[in-house]
Amino acid sequence: MIGYRKRSFFLAHKLLTNLRMDQDDLKSLRGLQVLLAHEIVRTERGVRKLKAELKGSSVDDKRQTYLQKRIESCRYCAYVWRSFGDAIAFVYLDKFALKHTYYQTGKKSPKSDAGFLSDKDGLEHELRLLFTALDHNVPAILTDLTNTIRHGDVCLMGASDPFLMEVKATPSRNERARRQKDSLDILHNFFETDGSTRLWGNPDLRREALTDPEVAYIQQLNECISSSLAAGFGSASPESGLQYYALRSDKSLPKAVATFGDARAPWAFVWNDPFGRRNWMPYLPPVLSIANSDHLWAFVRGEIVIMIVVDMITLEEIVAELGFEGRFDPEEASHPLSIKFGNDGGGMWISEDMLGRIGMECASPLDDQKWYRDHSASDVGNFEGPGWRPCL
Repeated sequence: MIGYRKRSFFLAHKLLTNLRMDQDDLKSLRGLQVLLAHEIVRTERGVRKLKAELKGSSVDDKRQTYLQKRIESCRYCAYVWRSFGDAIAFVYLDKFALKHTYYQTGKKSPKSDAGFLSDKDGLEHELRLLFTALDHNVPAILTDLTNTIRHGDVCLMGASDPFLMEVKATPSRNERARRQKDSLDILHNFFETDGSTRLWGNPDLRREALTDPEVAYIQQLNECISSSLAAGFGSASPESGLQYYALRSDKSLPKAVATFGDARAPWAFVWNDPFGRRNWMPYLPPVLSIANSDHLWAFVRGEIVIMIVVDMITLEEIVAELGFEGRFDPEEASHPLSIKFGNDGGGMWISEDMLGRIGMECASPLDDQKWYRDHSASDVGNFEGPGWRPCL
């Protein structure tokens, strides 16, 4: 389905590029959102049409299989358009703050999406608020145009933290409305105070800004992609224990990729898998990481495969170089890297969300160690043993 929308795709990329160069270009911000809304509604109409045929009594098994594949293609197409919406949010807002808009406030699991954009009774009111904000030079986005922002209807983007707003056509006091307001209150309080006693059920959740500039290897990734399209395969090793691969899908898998290079305990991130299954969130979308529009087009169409391999033993060695004891446990789903500061039992865990940035955002493995490198030596007395987990 996305193959038929090439012109819109490249126009969306051009408008997004304008925003990356000038965040005050609210004309491009408005135009991109109008384009995305039209394209998403278009795919929703396609899904409805296919589902209506699928329910027909005369559809044989072969036709059913075909229609189901077409429905999935439409859903993937809508996901791609919303990835451009995610990119808008990540251009204006702090990536770590955006993560909180993806999860439920009561527990750390993804909040369900809002469903079809064209089904919303209050869409007209949401658009009115969006355009009013833009007319007053306040950057804003309709949250239903994103995959990541799942709270509120309109998000104001005038500061680094999102300001989420619920839009109601008529006053409502039902249970659902109460839960929505409660969730927004929790998020607003967290963004204002940098802490919460209610978010995710954690009685002491805190956040603290990283002090050093981020190190990422986006350029090396894009060079790999260029090589893969020209010669069939590209690779790079920005750091010890970190390997980037890009492979044209019509080529056979090189031995270096099949064996994960020199990784002793490989942790592989195949970009096509989470993007194809529509669960990339809440990371920086590949729409921003892959700079060239032709390269991005090749990726979303499956013409190239991108894989980043991290050696888990290298993560432990980085911790050891800082004077601590680290252990990576792949069976620990939420916080796989544990760090022990000394014999007094003090320690901390690094979340899978944070570590996943190495493979999903091209972040340096050293980047994810900055938080405890900067704080643990002086603040070790503040850690209360293995039960304390930072908000990362």
